[in-house]
Amino acid sequence: AQAAYEFDNLEMEKRYYELLEEVRCLVCQNQSLSDSNADLAQDLRNEIHDMVINGKDDKKIIQFLVDRYGDFILYRPPLQQNTWLLWFGPLLFLMI
Repeated sequence: AQAAYEFDNLEMEKRYYELLEEVRCLVCQNQSLSDSNADLAQDLRNEIHDMVINGKDDKKIIQFLVDRYGDFILYRPPLQQNTWLLWFGPLLFLMI
């Protein structure tokens, strides 16, 4: 079960839940952190909650997660050389 979190204001709570939807569970892989029941997902939810409460902005939180787990943790990884196949692979498949 997910822990109940307390926030100083509604804006913090909104940011928290938006971040959970942007980040993939590394165990489940096809679920966001908000949907996953994996222990690692709970740990990451705790970590994100702490960072939101401590005033870190969304970019710093996302960068922390990417530095720690790589671009795979993002549902929308950035367009860069190592993600071209991810972005353009479906188009190439359709063209073939």
